[in-house]
Amino acid sequence: MVKFVLFLIFALFGVSAFAVSSLQEAFDRAALSKGKTLKLESKTYFLDEPLILSNKHCGLTVLGDPSGKTVISSARKIANWRNVGGGIWKAKVGGDVSSLYVNSRRARFSEIPNGDYFFIKEKVPSRERGGSSSEFIADKNDVLPLLNLQKTELKNARIDAYMSWIHLWLKVESLSQEGLDGESVLLKFLPPASCRPFFIYDKNPRYKILNTRAGLDEEGEFYFDAASREVFYKTYSEISDAFYPALETLLVGCGDSAENKLKNVKFENVSFECGGVKALENGAWQTSAQGATSFPSLVKFENAENIEFNFCIFRRAGGYAIEFGKSVWDSKIRNCIMHDLGAGGARLGVLQKAASGANPELDGLTSGRIEVANNLIFNYGRECKSGIGILAFDVNSCKISNNEIFDGYYTGISVGWTWGSAPTHTQNNKINFNKIHHLSFGEMSDLGGIYTLGSSAGSEIAGNVISDITCHNYGGWGIYNDEGSSGFSVRKNFVIRAQEGGYFMHYGSNCAVENNLFADSKDFQVGLGRHNKNSFSFKKNLVLFGEKSPLFRGNPPKREDAEFDFNVYWRRGFPLGFGGMDFGAWQKSGQDKNSLVAKFSVSDVIAGKIKNGGAFQKIGFEKLEISKAGPQGLMRRIAEGILKNYEFPKVANRAKSANFARYVDDDFSREVLNEKPMLKMEFIGERARILSDASLGRILEVSDEKTTPSWMPYFFYRCNFTKPQTVKISFKMKLSENSDFIFELRENEGVLNRGAKFQIKDAVFMPTNAKLPIGEWLDVEMFLEVNGDYACFVHALNISNSNGRKLVNTSISINSENPSKTFGWMGFIFTGDSGAKTQFANFKILPNK
Repeated sequence: MVKFVLFLIFALFGVSAFAVSSLQEAFDRAALSKGKTLKLESKTYFLDEPLILSNKHCGLTVLGDPSGKTVISSARKIANWRNVGGGIWKAKVGGDVSSLYVNSRRARFSEIPNGDYFFIKEKVPSRERGGSSSEFIADKNDVLPLLNLQKTELKNARIDAYMSWIHLWLKVESLSQEGLDGESVLLKFLPPASCRPFFIYDKNPRYKILNTRAGLDEEGEFYFDAASREVFYKTYSEISDAFYPALETLLVGCGDSAENKLKNVKFENVSFECGGVKALENGAWQTSAQGATSFPSLVKFENAENIEFNFCIFRRAGGYAIEFGKSVWDSKIRNCIMHDLGAGGARLGVLQKAASGANPELDGLTSGRIEVANNLIFNYGRECKSGIGILAFDVNSCKISNNEIFDGYYTGISVGWTWGSAPTHTQNNKINFNKIHHLSFGEMSDLGGIYTLGSSAGSEIAGNVISDITCHNYGGWGIYNDEGSSGFSVRKNFVIRAQEGGYFMHYGSNCAVENNLFADSKDFQVGLGRHNKNSFSFKKNLVLFGEKSPLFRGNPPKREDAEFDFNVYWRRGFPLGFGGMDFGAWQKSGQDKNSLVAKFSVSDVIAGKIKNGGAFQKIGFEKLEISKAGPQGLMRRIAEGILKNYEFPKVANRAKSANFARYVDDDFSREVLNEKPMLKMEFIGERARILSDASLGRILEVSDEKTTPSWMPYFFYRCNFTKPQTVKISFKMKLSENSDFIFELRENEGVLNRGAKFQIKDAVFMPTNAKLPIGEWLDVEMFLEVNGDYACFVHALNISNSNGRKLVNTSISINSENPSKTFGWMGFIFTGDSGAKTQFANFKILPNK
């Protein structure tokens, strides 16, 4: 009789979770009930396996207690701690520990060095650009803790490597000093190792050593011994509560296919917490080149439609909070809180991109019409600093609005996943009225408050408020339209205190940047990197800055590349310059003909005050809607409460480059004949080959033919000179009649036009119009000073023929308001299209002795 009554309740009204033996059973029964509603209690439900939702769960509503105390978790409690002395406690566990929580706080793996990094000493040459991706050379003193480990202990250690925007977890396979200088150690990593060569994006990649017993020396750190299943934790306080995650993902919802989706599922007032990151079978980890895409999510849906999460909490994740993966449409994440996240917050779509001609709603990959609105996302990137607040891949018609995102180590919002101009589904997306602040803390590079990729017709970035974006080495931008970004309307945003500029574009096109306020960026205000024609228009904007930072990052844009007009500029305390030009000369170049230089303040703009003869009114500037940015209603009040006494990490002020020099001495002797160079030199393009020369051994021949883009091919060497000294550069070259290339010295590859450069065009040395002989070997020798103020000024350059007669004897100054202070890159960019062949040999970059 009792069973029959329960059956009627289930069938007519839904299910209460207390009436079943497992949470999965409760979900299954609720899906069969007439009401299709599951009411969860105010308690924590501990999982042994992920909850699985399939097509049979269509229409299911899951309601937690409005008190917020309904929790779904995979936490495993740790008891029986034993004090082993020195403030270290030990306990047995029943599984692998990828993260640990003690007294409700995330513990840290033991690390060496504490709160800092080592620099990778040298790359291992390989046939990959940027050297090896499976091994690197470290300084022996830095890795002594690893050399002293037994083999079983070495298996526990993890190497965290950092290359600009990439954070990798690596497992050491072996250590070797054989064939090295006695001060260096070769570290080889288990596959898959790094997803990219260690030196491909970063001339000074960093690393640290995690999870060794020797590194367990600071309060709040832990060490996990996988062989003995023991956790060691450092504390001088009482351990009242400790747990670790047993699962990566707590909930998976998956429909049968893109044509037969899981539909109409809703969660409200449910908290999901405690997920980990599992290693591969060999003990290593899958790695990703951007955005921590290989990390799992607490909650994941795919092949789904009309999925909704409202007033839910996601916390203590090993990776991301929630993922609407492949083929998810018409779904919402609203009024949720995501915090204490190993990687990032919400992830939309998948890495793979469907064919452009397919129906995006049925192609099995593309997701769209997803709303992520009115959420709080903070305290992310705690295990992988590459994580992103909201990461959207090749998604269509999504709305990301009114979220507040802060305290992460990488980008706030990223939309798009196509590098270049290939067709995309990334269209009609709205990134509006978000509040994004306090990112990176000097830890990562090449990031933005808002970051985009690819063709994005009909998309907009509007009404956002972005502040306090820093970076490690370069690229802490407010709004960053990266490779291929096109079709964006960027308007009515307020960006303040972004380290490298309020707005930056790299190789995009046809974006309209209008009616924004860009204020007080530290290093630059606006930038255009590698570019196309019609990259962007910059109109009706207000640009306010001071200190010694220049207006532009790099050269001032030409009108055909980026059109500037109807703007107001003001620079406090210093003359206003436009890349070496005053305002009049800038206007004569065709730029900013209707713009003004007028004094104003941020408070004037926010209040909508008209000063200086109505400068704002004259350019047609519309008042910003600052109050509309960020969460609204209850979520805004919650955000204000959280931020009232919030402790942000301190901005790191660490060395940007290694304290050991890196030299170049390349005679091509180890290169493969008739192939392009791949070992010490980094060559971009295909028109090069290694040849044999009777007198010089192996040489490089570069063919300059008509290419797109016009600056291909090019090649470069990375080096590292930071201490005051004189550096000598030498090489041999043999020109042909139409040899045409630009030679440039830089701080690193991404910092253009801040070091010495010259062009050889049609075998003429352009700075002095010296015609150079063709068909014979010439000796090039130059000397530059690294002195703390500038590093890429060539005070002596000589070009001599085979008889020793000097054909060129000159110096090369730097035409930049902000010259490079270190020297780390020497490159040759070929700009001709005649098919000329130029040969090179014996490159050396060494201290002058």
